Amino acid sequence: MGNSANLVWRLETAAGIRVIKELPASTVQEELGRAAEFERAVFEAGVVPMAEPIVDREGRLLRPMVGSGGKSALVRVHGWSQGREFGRPVDEATVCEAGRSLARIQTFGATWDAALPIKQLWRRPDRATYDAFAARWPELIKEGWSTLAEAEALVSEGVEDAGRGISTHCDHKPENSLGHDAKLIILDWDEAGRREPRIESLRLADWAKWVAGIASWYEFKAQRSLGQWAAVGSAHEEEAEAASQTLGWLRHTLRRIPRWTSMINKALRRGSSRAQPSDR
Repeated sequence: MGNSANLVWRLETAAGIRVIKELPASTVQEELGRAAEFERAVFEAGVVPMAEPIVDREGRLLRPMVGSGGKSALVRVHGWSQGREFGRPVDEATVCEAGRSLARIQTFGATWDAALPIKQLWRRPDRATYDAFAARWPELIKEGWSTLAEAEALVSEGVEDAGRGISTHCDHKPENSLGHDAKLIILDWDEAGRREPRIESLRLADWAKWVAGIASWYEFKAQRSLGQWAAVGSAHEEEAEAASQTLGWLRHTLRRIPRWTSMINKALRRGSSRAQPSDR
């Protein structure tokens, strides 16, 4: 699976073709289990076309066991989905269907009453952390902010605007989808959790390439910069440059969320006349 640590096999069985996915044993097993439960609920409700999540003999969707490399692993089983992979850029009809699929998932997630963990977009260290970092890296100020308190205020404003979020896919992008006729088959639900729907809608930028992938980069940079500097381990000059760029991206991105949402909504309206009832 590319650069992933996960392993995947396609097996032909008496019950049909199955996809076996092996994940390294992880401290986030509880979150993965909840993601699998949400995925199963979405499948049973027929919300979007997707691979069937299959339970084991004990009714488990996520089974701890010794993996193929002899180490502890987590294993999942799905039914086989036949479809085509997407190249880039995708056409407008596909973007519109991606938006409709996401809307159906979000609508279902808003009514699903499982207490999935909030998907953090930013980490907020304490005041002393900000002060120490500001003293160490005055280069941060060159973007025009007098103190890092302004950065904190901007991020806090974005978090407050985003709200708590709803249960949803959290990783809706071309790499996790297959095309089948005019529909999308939505795959890879391991990241499912709680996310504010407008923030997740920025994932549609990966489909339409409206913002050249800035949405995903912005999420990464925001998490990396605010509260995780002790683990960076790079040269001081690299840290300063990355921090300066990050603050610029935060300012650039948060102020453009309404515009991106408007663009997405326009695309959805253009495609609404072609909307079809969901099938599995």
